[in-house]
Amino acid sequence: GHIGLQPQTAKSFKQVGRDPAERAEALRSADALVAAGAMSLLLEHMASDLAAEITRNVPVPTVGCCVTPQPVAVPPLA
Repeated sequence: GHIGLQPQTAKSFKQVGRDPAERAEALRSADALVAAGAMSLLLEHMASDLAAEITRNVPVPTVGCCVTPQPVAVPPLA
């Protein structure tokens, strides 16, 4: 499963999980993907504390991509 920034459909490239609503949605998505049978989760461009919380709460391996404590500037696609 893929949680966080999804470049294929993103309207913005800001870091995911900085506000409470985004954070709650990411946690719900992780649970839903595991319940649906995901064998691993890709956590992309999200706050590191959120990625850590997801990793602690799911029984499958997680892989972080651009998971940082502070937002990282991602240049727009040309």
